[in-house]
Amino acid sequence: MRLNKVEKIIVVIILVGLILGLGTWLLIAPAIKKIDDAQKKVDQLRDEENNLTTRLSRLDTIDGDITTERNKAKEFEGGFYPDLTTYEAAEIVLAYVRDANLKLTKVSVDYLSTADLVLEVLDPIEVDYDLKSYSRTAAGPDENALEAGQFMSNGKVYTVVVGGINDVKIFDGEEEVKKSAYTDEMKYAYADALCRFAMTENTKQTVGAMTVNFDVSGKYGDYLKFLDYINSRERATLIDGVTIPMSGEVKVTTQGYQPDGSYGESVTSKEMVLEEDMDIEAMDMTLVLYCVEPMEELEKMQAGQETIRLDQ
Repeated sequence: MRLNKVEKIIVVIILVGLILGLGTWLLIAPAIKKIDDAQKKVDQLRDEENNLTTRLSRLDTIDGDITTERNKAKEFEGGFYPDLTTYEAAEIVLAYVRDANLKLTKVSVDYLSTADLVLEVLDPIEVDYDLKSYSRTAAGPDENALEAGQFMSNGKVYTVVVGGINDVKIFDGEEEVKKSAYTDEMKYAYADALCRFAMTENTKQTVGAMTVNFDVSGKYGDYLKFLDYINSRERATLIDGVTIPMSGEVKVTTQGYQPDGSYGESVTSKEMVLEEDMDIEAMDMTLVLYCVEPMEELEKMQAGQETIRLDQ
């Protein structure tokens, strides 16, 4: 059958379309897929390169960061005792007592245990009564009353804002106050806000604890100074139990005639208000020494004026 010119053109177009379609299906489509796969591989390799570059750049600063964190850890652990034996705990307390010019008459030490350190904020309970409420009502509202989060410093009102345990800021209006410029009132407001937030988050830390119970004797004034001395220790030391007497039996020596008619000294005991130079005996006290095992084992530590060996 002979085809006319128009039919031949149509056949040629169909054949060309088939060839192009088959070529696309057999050659171009797989090539395009390979290009897509290659692009994905390139993207993956580029991400790996970026991650590797970040890690390599970290090597330039990691030594300094490790040193910084290590120094922070040492400063933190320096506020605690290392894990102690009962003998070491007794030696430390003995050193403290001798440093205060007191005498220790007995001592008992519990084995190392644990304790939870939690933050507490004292909120005094206000006593209210009818006349007090009436007086406040009569006085009218306090125009200078501060809102929640506000405090006064040098006659100005500041605001403390807590965004997290490591995000406490103080603002003067809209401008943040730098920590280097904090006044005493700002430092107190900062610490108070941080503690209150930590309380709501039930933040706590478990550490070691050594409980030491002992009796001391000596001058009443030295005994009172000893309490302040313990509270001033750099390492965490808690006075867990103590008695502060206001009066007591005091031995009084007098010269005079005795019941048998002889002349000499007589010693009597009287209940008197205690003064600094008066003697007290067997005052019971309990201390808790909080412990954190240091990164590097300590061979010795300073307790008062004495050096305590820790490697015995």
